[in-house]
Amino acid sequence: TNTVIDTVPVGAREMAVDSSTHTAYVINFDENSVSVISPGQAPAITSADSASIGMRSPSDVTVTATGIPAPAITETGALPKGITLTDNGNGTASLSGIAARGTTGSYPITITASNGVGSPATQAFTLTVTTAASKPVITSATAVAPLFGALFNFTVTTNGYPVPSISKTGTMPPGVHFAGNGNGTATISGTPNGTALGPYTVTLTAKNKAGTATQSFTLTIWKAPVITKIPTTTATIGTPLHLTITATGYPAPVLTKSGTLPSGLKFTSTGNGQAAISGTPAAGTAGSRAIKITATNQIRATSQTRLFSTPRTGMLLLGNLTRGGHMSDTDAERPSTPFSLELSDDVVQMRDWLHEFAVSVIRPAAAEWDEREEMPWPVLEEAAKVGLYSLDFYAQQYLEGSGLGIPGAFEELFWGDAGIGLALAGSSLAAVAVVANGTPEQVGEWCPQMFGSPGDVKLGAFCSSEPEAGSDVGAIRTRAVYDAAADEWVLNGVKTWATNGGIANVHVVVASVDPSLRSRGQASFIVPPGTTGLSMGQKFRKHGIRASHTAEVVLSDVRVPGRCVVGGRERLDERLARVREGGRGGEQAAMKTFEASRPGVAAMAVGVARAAVEYAAEYSRTRVQFGRPIGQNQGVAFMLADMRSSVDAARLLTWRAAWMARQGKPFTAAEGSMSKLVAGETAVRVTEQAIQILGGNGYTREYPVERWHRDAKIFTIFEGTSEIQRIIIGRAVTGLDVR
Repeated sequence: TNTVIDTVPVGAREMAVDSSTHTAYVINFDENSVSVISPGQAPAITSADSASIGMRSPSDVTVTATGIPAPAITETGALPKGITLTDNGNGTASLSGIAARGTTGSYPITITASNGVGSPATQAFTLTVTTAASKPVITSATAVAPLFGALFNFTVTTNGYPVPSISKTGTMPPGVHFAGNGNGTATISGTPNGTALGPYTVTLTAKNKAGTATQSFTLTIWKAPVITKIPTTTATIGTPLHLTITATGYPAPVLTKSGTLPSGLKFTSTGNGQAAISGTPAAGTAGSRAIKITATNQIRATSQTRLFSTPRTGMLLLGNLTRGGHMSDTDAERPSTPFSLELSDDVVQMRDWLHEFAVSVIRPAAAEWDEREEMPWPVLEEAAKVGLYSLDFYAQQYLEGSGLGIPGAFEELFWGDAGIGLALAGSSLAAVAVVANGTPEQVGEWCPQMFGSPGDVKLGAFCSSEPEAGSDVGAIRTRAVYDAAADEWVLNGVKTWATNGGIANVHVVVASVDPSLRSRGQASFIVPPGTTGLSMGQKFRKHGIRASHTAEVVLSDVRVPGRCVVGGRERLDERLARVREGGRGGEQAAMKTFEASRPGVAAMAVGVARAAVEYAAEYSRTRVQFGRPIGQNQGVAFMLADMRSSVDAARLLTWRAAWMARQGKPFTAAEGSMSKLVAGETAVRVTEQAIQILGGNGYTREYPVERWHRDAKIFTIFEGTSEIQRIIIGRAVTGLDVR
């Protein structure tokens, strides 16, 4: 009409509405032109003003409206329970859902459509819920994949009126149960625990008077991977080898390997949870290598690390562990290894493997089992799975050419934790007693029963000390009397301070055969599993090494077969006859066991001491006082310098004694006792110094150094006190009968 309505700035955007048509136009005022951007149209609701739905039946009511732009649709008022209005964003809205039971009747609401053009449109709307019968429909998922060993709960849902009953046909997985709830739902729940992982397919049926609905339902049990078989990992150079490795789990895990196999062998993953190591180890590949096997599926990955060994003399035979009463290869095969401060590749591989186990398994469990003061069975089982807690492992280390296999192993285990370390190593002392003094037949029969196998872990116990016979081994009162008619030995007495005592499967007991000869009249006896008359007495609550079981062993008319005297009865009779005639009887069995074990015990102490030094050093770098790390203070740095020097010196004494023992060199200067004396007292001293460096923190159980200090004290007491070691060393130094 060419009438000026208003003035607007350049670049403005305004809306003009044609009142006759209710049409709106967006107008853009540019510098040189006026343009219509888009027309708008006020909203109008075009759908019916009422609808009916059946109770427990899906609602498919749609509300429609016109307008430009497409209007948004909302509602005010109360809808039936289970029904909601959802704006679809295109000028429509859905009244969706399922009207719950007990919602019959009329529900008046107001529908509103708005788009910013003109006034919103409104309409009164009535939704009526009826009791008309409707066929059931199963609305829940058709498959689930619960996790093996984990509780799960799945709900089957339906709609339809009257409320359907739900049933199933078919077999459910073991541990899983089906239950109808009577409200149109059913529950499938439980903890899957069967060996067969499925799939399990059942038929679900929902039924009411209007009809029947069926649906196939599948359960597939997912299971984390478990490596179930890594066979013996000792190969023979030049001999073809084929090892099958298996893992269970669902979906089937994929097996992979890290680490280097000996030349001539290869690893092949064959799928379906299996892999193989096959080939022929080439010449020049003797040694041990840490091989990690990993099984991976969609749930997680799990790994086991094993030492793969190709001994220099071929397969490791239990019968070769003894000869003439000495722990050895055959005399001809005893390696001549020069003393060296550089560890062999075999020992380095083993040490690094054990350090990984100590970091990932032992350290995280240490505080808990110290507090519980119980045997850490889960840790033993984990060690058995990876081949650490086994006769094969300890035999490999005892026969390692340099003699440093056992010290290297014990240092790492006890660096992790002394209590758990002793739980893992305790059986080896009993095994050493048999290996060092027994016949090949005894070694082959009894030593495997001191370790068992994964899933069936067993223990050995060496029982020497008594309430009145600690350092004075000659005062042992436990008697062994031979019953010739039954060819049995009858044992009576009480042993104390026995690691694994009373709970072990095999006990090795030191007893007096002829008390008049004191220690020279003693022998060691193997008590087989389940022997009547052997029982556990008092279990000791200790200052330290609490994760290791220590108790009394009570022997009341314990009868063992005649063949169970360590070394054999014929050898015992010959030795006793020589002693009675005034001759030498050779080393007494218990003392021989202690002497053979002293470098190993020293290595245990070195492990505890090293842990304390490393922890205190790290603390000194991160603890800041007076504006600088406390390690910058000479008082702390000098203390750490002394600690580290003492630990390294103790380790060198230990290595020397272990090397001498392996080369068959006698301890003419009491080298075994030196190693234990220095290592044990070093462990006590440096763990106390670590507490001092940590101050108040070191005195609390929030930090491990107080536990290490408690643990360290045992190394000046068991396997020969520090005073006894000084007597032995003093005799060697002076040549006199020091008492």
